[in-house]
Amino acid sequence: MPPPTPPGEQIQAAAYVSRFPADYSVQLGGALAAASQASFGSANSPTEIFAGFQRTYGERLAAVQRRFPDRPGPCAHLLRYMTVDTIRVARDREVEMFQTGQPAPFLRDRQFGVGESWAAFDRAAAQGERLDPDNAFFPMMRAIGLFDAKRDAEGIAAVLRAGGKTRFEYYTREELDATGTLYRYAYGSNSALMRRSLYGTLSMPHLGLLRAVARLTAYKAEQEEQAGRTQEGLALRHAMMQCGVRIREQGDLIGTLVGTSVVSIQMNRPGCAPVVVPASGRTASQGADAYRDRYLSYLHKIGAEDEARWFAQVYAANRPLRSLIEQAFSDHRLDHAVQPLPSL
Repeated sequence: MPPPTPPGEQIQAAAYVSRFPADYSVQLGGALAAASQASFGSANSPTEIFAGFQRTYGERLAAVQRRFPDRPGPCAHLLRYMTVDTIRVARDREVEMFQTGQPAPFLRDRQFGVGESWAAFDRAAAQGERLDPDNAFFPMMRAIGLFDAKRDAEGIAAVLRAGGKTRFEYYTREELDATGTLYRYAYGSNSALMRRSLYGTLSMPHLGLLRAVARLTAYKAEQEEQAGRTQEGLALRHAMMQCGVRIREQGDLIGTLVGTSVVSIQMNRPGCAPVVVPASGRTASQGADAYRDRYLSYLHKIGAEDEARWFAQVYAANRPLRSLIEQAFSDHRLDHAVQPLPSL
């Protein structure tokens, strides 16, 4: 979250919000800035956590949505900030046996939401999808809420729907632009230093949850394949890989890392194959290639030749991206997490 702003500066920024009621960027920037400075209060139960979220972010973003009903951004920001600790996917123990073949008694499954918070999350995701129908972000976020609520059939339907979208935009750049516009009006600064400082204020908890959804989706695909429903399992893996590609195309460091990971997770245990034990002395790239080869063999075995050709292209595109990511991490460039990666 952003660091505390001195009271005088808060008042100055708030004055500009009231002066530009028709400026979407100013109103959104003002709502997010005020929410980040508001007191959440103590909360011990999911109901109290949701009430605190509503006081800080929910009510402010709802007001912006009412003023600008055709904008999907307020829905996207509400969904992102709700995944801080109001709605999450925490079913690791359920999935871990599938992923590793080993019991995980140290893990536990947990539901974060309650009826009211799940309903608010679902409404925002549905409204965002109506306003931005080509964006896979909204059905994927909807899947997060549905999987948290253990409404798995609906969650799977949302993943499949997301796989057919043409882009993945999670509106963090809109937040940067909105906050930057407000600060430029209020403080007269448009410097690179100010914009760089804003990068560090972004919260992107949804990206980690997308990996959790990818793991759960691969597990659900494996269950389909185990029951002999090969095409249903393949459809799930493909939809999740498509979302990974779209996330990867977002072009920022963390998004690219998550997108490539989402694709890789779907290669695990195709057709209910045995768990692979990593060979000693093998590099990470060699290990990844072994997973690729096994997945391609599975696709050939079930006659999915078109899918095999598509997947081979997707996997090949991951290689230079992973090199860029590894270089960025080795250079300690995590503060550039939402800045664009260089073109390949």
